[in-house]
Amino acid sequence: MILGVWNRQDRCIDFGLGGIAGKMTEEFQQLVERLLQLEKAVETMQLGLTISDVNRIIRYVNPAEARMHGYQPEELIGQSVQILAPPGLRRPMSVKKMRAISSWKRQSQNARKDGTLFPVELLSDVVRNSEGEPIAVVTISQDISERLQLEQELRESEERYALAIAGAADGI
Repeated sequence: MILGVWNRQDRCIDFGLGGIAGKMTEEFQQLVERLLQLEKAVETMQLGLTISDVNRIIRYVNPAEARMHGYQPEELIGQSVQILAPPGLRRPMSVKKMRAISSWKRQSQNARKDGTLFPVELLSDVVRNSEGEPIAVVTISQDISERLQLEQELRESEERYALAIAGAADGI
């Protein structure tokens, strides 16, 4: 039975259950370490990550996601996920629809705090409880502005090359 939780300063926080927080078990300590490693990984990754509840309220956002949209993470917690999308592209999803799907991938436009739009690739997964009911949505996002710009430049270069080849053939 766990009677306390260790905080990041390696001090046990007593839950007041008889005053016997005692020593943390090795198993519990390993679990806490794994959770701290996971937290560190998510906080330092380059892709944006948002976790919202079934009411589409943001419960967690990593720094990359907040930065991509021009916010601090704490500004987004408790907000509707619709704050990240421009008004014309906001598509709320019902719990009924969440029950019918498990994941989806799409390209869209997102909105920054200053109102500017940018292209994103989004991958979302429905998180379910032990009964199979949706409890959250985890979405990974990536700003694809640079990729789309490079693709456009490549198309233009290929068009110029095709015209040059066609012009060279005319001269023969």
